[in-house]
Amino acid sequence: MTENEELKIISDSLLKFLIHENNLLSKSVFEIYNNWTASTQTQIIFANNVRWALRFIRNKKNSPVLKNKVFAELLEQK
Repeated sequence: MTENEELKIISDSLLKFLIHENNLLSKSVFEIYNNWTASTQTQIIFANNVRWALRFIRNKKNSPVLKNKVFAELLEQK
């Protein structure tokens, strides 16, 4: 698996989480998705930001995000 493929998987997981949390009603989720799909460079930038965010969340033991079942399942898939 290439780095870009790995980053795409991470990005897709975060988007699924955001969509789940917002019950498909959040305009911001769709704006993120539209921006993410705009170009390969945008995909890489977005995915790298996601990867750093996941590292930060994993390192914070008491993060409320970690207690979210959907997010925890997405982290386990990595």
